Order: sequence, then C-alpha cells, then structure tokens
Amino acid sequence: MIYDRPLTETQRRISQKNYNCFSAVNGASYMCLGETVIILFAVKLHAPNAIVAVIGAMMFLGFLLLPLGVIRTGQVGAARSQADFWVCRNVAALLVAVSALVLPLSRELAWGMLLLGSFLFYGFRAAGVVMSQPLIGDISSDFDRARLIARSTGLFYGSGLAAMVTISLILMRYDNLWVLVGVIVAGACFGVTASTFIRRIDETADIRRSAQSPLLPQLREAFHDLTLRRQIYAGFMVNLGIIMMAPIAILTMKRGYGVSDTQAVLFSVIQFAASIAATQISGRVTEKIGPRKVAIYAYSLIFPVCLFWQFAPSSIHAAWMWGLFLLPFALIGSMVVSAQNAMIHYFLMAVPKERQVASSMFISVVTGAAAGVTGMVVAGAILKFAERMFGSGLAMYRAYFACAGVLFLGGLVFVVRLVPVIDTFLREHGMEKTRAIIREVLPRK
Repeated sequence: MIYDRPLTETQRRISQKNYNCFSAVNGASYMCLGETVIILFAVKLHAPNAIVAVIGAMMFLGFLLLPLGVIRTGQVGAARSQADFWVCRNVAALLVAVSALVLPLSRELAWGMLLLGSFLFYGFRAAGVVMSQPLIGDISSDFDRARLIARSTGLFYGSGLAAMVTISLILMRYDNLWVLVGVIVAGACFGVTASTFIRRIDETADIRRSAQSPLLPQLREAFHDLTLRRQIYAGFMVNLGIIMMAPIAILTMKRGYGVSDTQAVLFSVIQFAASIAATQISGRVTEKIGPRKVAIYAYSLIFPVCLFWQFAPSSIHAAWMWGLFLLPFALIGSMVVSAQNAMIHYFLMAVPKERQVASSMFISVVTGAAAGVTGMVVAGAILKFAERMFGSGLAMYRAYFACAGVLFLGGLVFVVRLVPVIDTFLREHGMEKTRAIIREVLPRK
C-alpha cells in the first residue's frame, strides 16, 4: 500500500519481512533460470561460444527495458511495478524452455528464441528492479539498512544454494535437455510465487511522485554530480567484471575440461555458497570501513581469478585437484555479492533521497545496459581472437582470462576514485572547511 506520509516502525518491519520472503523464494527461482542453467541449456542446444558470451551479458543488456519500470512506477508505485514485471519475467523464461521444441526443426531458430527469451527475462527483471534501491531506502533506516541488505541477499543465495544442490542431484541421475526444460519451468513457477510477497510491501508516495516527475532535468542534474559520475564509472567496471568472469568460468570447465552438467553445477554451488558467506561478512565489514573500501577490495578479487587460470593444471585427475578448482568459483561468488552490495549501500548513502529515483535509473542504464553491450562485444571478441590464436582447447580460455586481467587492472582506477561518502555529505551541506578538518580525523568511508 502507498502512504502519503512516512512509514511507521511496524509498517517498515512488516515490509522488510515481506522483502526477505521475496528474496528467499526468488533465490530458488533464479537458480532454476539464471546464468548457470541457461548456459548449460545453451550447451545442450549446441550453441557456439559467441552466443554463450551474449547470454552472459544479457543480465545487463536487459537494462534497455528499464524505462518501462519508471513509467509503471509512476502509475502504481514501486512495489506493485516490480511484482507486475516479475510475472512478465517468469513468463518470458518459458520462451527459453520452448526453444528446445524448436531445436529439431532449426538450430538457428532455437538459438534465436533462446536469446530473445533471455533478453526479455533479464529485461523485465531490469524494469522490475529499477526502483528496488529507493524501495529498500523507503522501508529501512540508516540504522538497519545494511542489515536488511545483508539478510535479504543471504536469503536469496541461501535458497539459491539449496536449489542448485537439488538441481545437481537431479542432473546426476537424469542428465538431458528435457530435465533442464523442467527445471526452467519450475523456476518460473517459483518466480510468480515470489511476486506475491512484493505486492504486500508498503511504501511512501515519494517514490511514485519522483517517477512521475520529468526525468530529463533530473538526469541532467545527476550527470553533473561528480559523486554520481564516479559511481557510474565504478559500477560499470564492477558489472563488466561479473559479465566477463562468471559465465566464462563455467564455460571453461565445460569445454576446456569437459566436465559433466552435474559437475558444472557443483562449481556453481560453491560459487553461491561463497556468496552467502561473503554476504554476512561484507555487511559487517561495510559498517566498519564503509562501502567504498569494500567495493575496492571486492573488485580486486578479479585478479587472483584471472591468475588462477594461467597456472591451472591441464586436467582434473584427483580429489585434491577438484578442491583446487573450487577456488576461482569461491572468489567469483565473493566478488559478485560483496561488490554489488557495496555499490547499493554506497548509492543509498551518497545520493539524497529526493534524487534517488532518477539517479537509480541513470546508473542502471549506464552501468547495466552499457556494461552488457560492452561485455558482450569484448568477451566475444577476446574469445574469437583466442580461438584463432590457440584453437578451441584450454589454451583459448587461458588467453581469455589473461586479456581480461589486463583490462580490469586498468579499470581498477575507476573503483579507487569513488568519492568517499564523508566528502559527499559535507560538500552537499556547504561545509568545505569542516570537510578538510574531518578528513584528517575520520576514516575515508
């Protein structure tokens, strides 16, 4: 329900409970539909590497549909808008499943339906979550916001981990295309169920009014904000890292080492288990050192991942070797959730509430859609170059991660240059002299 006044403590608590329930059910849904299952599904459809790279970028390329979420929020509010698009998102997932029926008729048509379904799936997701940051800010306070973000993310990855374990057990016995179709359909059902919890969230009318306001002046103002610009550059590099690391790591295990679908899911299980642990740790660390430093440290986890693949053995032939290969996926899981949570927390601390709607859309489009397009093109180009130089074996993937490591080393400067939140607060309140003094005393969060 939408109230033309601040929410009471009871309303905030109930809304947070519903948001956590949504996260828990949505985690199970997403693991049945997300990158790992879709990538395994694409491999079953005999899709080439370039298409797999495009699928890895779809999560962010889908932000092109984000303006639909702003329009809908202006009509019905943030909570109901997200619920509506969540239903559309999961219906779109069924298009991915239907591509299996088309495969005997035409591989190209099946690949096209796979890409279209993936785009709509992530596009409706983007339209739904465009106001999620302002909504989180609306139902929480400065004192419980970090805890809410950490808890909801932990529930998401916890239920996702349970779903991945279940999927791996199923694939261990029934490893075929139609089982993956069934997993996707089950995920869509979970997703529709998750939307019912979002509809129960209360919010203030501020978000709807902001969405109804003319966006161009707000976007112009947002573009001239130094803090926001630097956050966009940093968010772009963080998202680019997620796009270019996680999907290709799974692809390396599948086509570089020839592991089965069940074994590939095992690595994803480790990734999500690491995400759960990182969620709890990063929430506490953020409260102590601030989101800026957490974002820097999380982004830096990309480099040991890239380095690992340069020295990874050429075959897996012992139990301890399997343990060794869990390392990069644990690092990727820690990097993804820690960096994303840090950027959300940074946004809510650094951007005034009255500008969060326009700023959220601006950031999402640039760091989402632009990173998606860039990741799709760059990852595809590097894979093609590496294949031309080293063939289609493991050496191709080693070359890919070496090139990616160099790229992200250059991008580290954008994350490091995030404006400390203390500086932002003092500058916006015209306290430049105080800012100079306090910066010498307090940690730069």
